[in-house]
Amino acid sequence: SPALGTIGDFFMANDIDLRQAFLLIYKNRFRIILITSAFFILSIIYSLTLPNIYKSQVIVVLNDDSTNLSNIASQIGGVSAIAGLSLPFLDSGEKKSDDAIEILKSLTFFERFINKKDFYLAFSASEGWDKSSGSLIFDEDVYDINQNKWVSTEPFSVNGKPSLQEVYIDFHEDNFQIAKDPLSGHLFLSIEHFSPQVAKESLEAIILEMNELERENDIDNAEQSIKFLEEQMIKTNLSEVRIALSSLVQEQVKKVMVAKSSKDYLFKVLSFPYASEEKDSPSRVVIVISITLFSFLMSCLFFIFFPYIKK
Repeated sequence: SPALGTIGDFFMANDIDLRQAFLLIYKNRFRIILITSAFFILSIIYSLTLPNIYKSQVIVVLNDDSTNLSNIASQIGGVSAIAGLSLPFLDSGEKKSDDAIEILKSLTFFERFINKKDFYLAFSASEGWDKSSGSLIFDEDVYDINQNKWVSTEPFSVNGKPSLQEVYIDFHEDNFQIAKDPLSGHLFLSIEHFSPQVAKESLEAIILEMNELERENDIDNAEQSIKFLEEQMIKTNLSEVRIALSSLVQEQVKKVMVAKSSKDYLFKVLSFPYASEEKDSPSRVVIVISITLFSFLMSCLFFIFFPYIKK
C-alpha cells in the first residue's frame, strides 16, 4: 500500500534496519509504557461514559390474507375483462413485500409512527437510560424535563422541537434496520435504543401501523371500486354485463370483510420483539484493546522516526 511504501522508503532513505528500530523502542520503553498506560486508562474512562444500546428484533412474513387477496384481485381482473371494464382501484398484490419495505422507509409512514405515544421524544431527545428507574435520560440541550419543554436550537427546529426530517434521518441511520431474506421472503426489522422497552414498543407500533395503513388503503380502494361498479350496473341493461358486475361487487365486498376481520392484516409476526436484558453495544473490551494497541503502535513509530525527523 502507499502508506507501507512511504514507511519503507523512509527506512531505506535513512538507512534504518529492524535492529535499530528495536533498539530505539527499547531505549524509550518506559516512555512508551507510560504513554500506552495513559491511553489505556483514558480508553477505560471513555468506554464507561458510553451509554448501553439495546436491540429488539421482529421477524415478519406477509399474512396469508394478503396472498388470498392477490388471488381475489386476479379473479376480479378476469371478470372485469369479461365485463369490458378497466378498474383503476384493483390491486394485483404483486411485489407486496417490496412495497412494504419502501413504505417502511418513507417519511410519510415515519411521521405516522413517530407521533404515536412518546416516540418523538424518545428518539430525538434521549441520551441514555436509567436502569434502576426504567426512565429515559434526556439531553438538556434538546428537552427540558423540568419544564416539559422543547429547547433545541438546531437548524430547522420549530419552537425548540427538532424537525421531523432531522429525526427521520437520525432514526434510519442510527436506530432502524430492515433486512429481507431473498429465499424465504421473511423481513427482519430491528430497532436499537438506549431503552430496551422503547426498542420493543416502537417495533410493535411499527407493525401495528403497517397493518392498519394497509387495511385502510385496501378498504378505501375496495369501497371506491364498489361505488364505481354499482354506477356501471345502473348504466347497463345487458344481463350478462350486470351478472359480471355483480360478481365483481361481491369480490370487493369479500375484500372489505377480510380486511376488517383480520388482526395481522399485512404482516404475520413469526418472532415477537422483546425487551432485551443484555446490551447489544458498545463492546467496551474491544474499544479499550483497540485504543491501547493503537497508542502503543503510534508511540513506537514516533520514537523510531523522531530522531530522523529532527535532522
